[in-house]
Amino acid sequence: MANGPSKIQLTTQQQAIVDHKQGPALVFAVAGAGKTTAIEHRIVRLVQEGIFEAPRILATTFNSRNASELRNRLARWQGCENVAVSTLNSLGHTVIGEAFKAGMIPYLQKNAFESIDSAADQIFSKTK
Repeated sequence: MANGPSKIQLTTQQQAIVDHKQGPALVFAVAGAGKTTAIEHRIVRLVQEGIFEAPRILATTFNSRNASELRNRLARWQGCENVAVSTLNSLGHTVIGEAFKAGMIPYLQKNAFESIDSAADQIFSKTK
């Protein structure tokens, strides 16, 4: 992988993630196993091989610290600066907010998203 940080030696499992060719890659492993490194190199491969343009890729993580770390790592690779990186919670909030703005969930009060409990209460009480 050229045009970025020097290539590191990946484990067999990490290389399998990087080389995965059948749809999205869902990676679960214990802390410190190298998930972020594997996902970083997978995204770099997808961009550098022209499989996807960077703005068409969305990488999600469970927490904001990991999202920030992945975003910073990708910014060091030429062509990967525009990959969208988000936490799953932030992505969900964005999707629900856009659906509300588009009138797809009109029964929610506008302030429902100030608190996740408020939003959940409104959603579940209207769908029963």
